[in-house]
Amino acid sequence: MGLIESELDPSISAGGRCLTLLGRLTPTETTGVVAASYDTPDFALLVEGKLVEPAVIGCDRNAIDAAGFDWTVVAADVTLGTDALFSEHFILAGSGQVSPEAIVVGRPDDGDALYFEPTVLNEVPTLTPERGEAIGADALPAGDSSASRFTYRISPRNIAWDGFYFGVLEVPVRSVIDDGRRCLLVLTAFTPSEVEGPQLGLGVPPEISVVTQGRLSTDSFLNCDVEEVQNAGFTSSLAADLKLDETSLVYTEALVTNAEFAALEVVIVGSPYNGGALVFEPLLLDAVPEGVPR
Repeated sequence: MGLIESELDPSISAGGRCLTLLGRLTPTETTGVVAASYDTPDFALLVEGKLVEPAVIGCDRNAIDAAGFDWTVVAADVTLGTDALFSEHFILAGSGQVSPEAIVVGRPDDGDALYFEPTVLNEVPTLTPERGEAIGADALPAGDSSASRFTYRISPRNIAWDGFYFGVLEVPVRSVIDDGRRCLLVLTAFTPSEVEGPQLGLGVPPEISVVTQGRLSTDSFLNCDVEEVQNAGFTSSLAADLKLDETSLVYTEALVTNAEFAALEVVIVGSPYNGGALVFEPLLLDAVPEGVPR
């Protein structure tokens, strides 16, 4: 870890000094396919005996973004052993050259915080994130009339869905997206098959996500040209209203870069953070499937 000083956004009228913490996190244990970013430690600066929490905006990010550092640790959803480069902004109020006394990792009130020397770097470092071990060796197949059928169950809520996984279809990106990313649709079918008690949550299909280059890519919305799949009867996973014992065709959007597209690892059905998720191969389809094979 280290700190880099950058220009303060002119919109911050109170002034101050802008320092950005740059670091690398690598999960060493996880119960799911990827580590959960919400389990990462808190970061703060100790300044004049007081904790300064991260700021959402206020610091120039051009050099930081160019070096591949994510906005915050919230993006640190990575597989076991894969590095996540992160950044956290801090605005030190005042007109003087206020300096931090320490970088604080964890919560001091919990008694397990770690304190590090607040080294200020001369420039943004260039780091190459290490990849963890490849996943997907035991992934389930796509589009197989038998092996691609599954049942996903949420035990505490006693809800279950029977499902079928078709594969992944690339479709055009909507014209409003012009950053060079590509649009993928994960195509599935779901039939709510069990429920005990109130049917709360039954109509929402299980979470769908993609892992590429050791990182989790969750669903996006309204970024893809979905006219063809909608004409074939598919509904967005974010707008689906599933009915008990009725089969619905569902698509889930994901935006990926060219490098991520070339390194697709697995498709996950269910929470990627907990045990019990189903892992499928990211088979690329040539056309929209006509329906669940018998």
